[in-house]
Amino acid sequence: MAGSNNGRTRGWLAPLIVLGGMGGIVFVSAIAIAFASDENRPEMARLVFASVLPLLGTWVGTVLAFYFARDNLDAATESTIRLSGGRVDPRTPVRQAMIPKEKILARQLQLGANPGDLVLGELYAEMTAQGRHRIPILDASGAVLYIVHDSTIASFTGVDETPGTSTKKMAELLDDAELKKAVEAIGIVGPDAVLSDARAAMRAVDRCNDVFVTTGGKKSDPIVGWLTNTDLAALE
Repeated sequence: MAGSNNGRTRGWLAPLIVLGGMGGIVFVSAIAIAFASDENRPEMARLVFASVLPLLGTWVGTVLAFYFARDNLDAATESTIRLSGGRVDPRTPVRQAMIPKEKILARQLQLGANPGDLVLGELYAEMTAQGRHRIPILDASGAVLYIVHDSTIASFTGVDETPGTSTKKMAELLDDAELKKAVEAIGIVGPDAVLSDARAAMRAVDRCNDVFVTTGGKKSDPIVGWLTNTDLAALE
């Protein structure tokens, strides 16, 4: 209740102070110009405007800071809490916490393309260039097929080959039973799920570190978002 009252107080106090201050500046300026002699009035007008305009700019800056600084602080605080291991309510809808599709670095295949033809070195280089450590492979409809981590590629290429320049293909990696299991370790939830559902979906799949939110809650549906093990690590 106190927080609500404080919010209402700030809501009317800031405009009142700003408008009152601006009104006072205009009043004083008008008086100064009105009482100046005819000879000094042009110079007084220039002096008033030179003094008033910076003050008006300061008032505008004060208003913007007042109305936007708190939201920015709240966003920064939330990010800090998440990064520092703060607890997250498991009842939070996945749509509020997921990485939306438009922000996902993914490799989407053309219609009829074979995912086995993907070159691992190109995937690794793409992740490195974007500062990422994993990349989803999507079919032409936008459904997720695999999730490839840079560590998986590095493990497969071995010490004798640089991962970023490897010419080995996805089909070769899929021939390795353990690595195939790793890239297929994907959890799926629907768009109406909450974070506890996503965590359950992740735990239900061996070696799973990634949960995708799809349009209909099935793996064959197009994805709309993505939650990683890092996103779900802070659940209460």
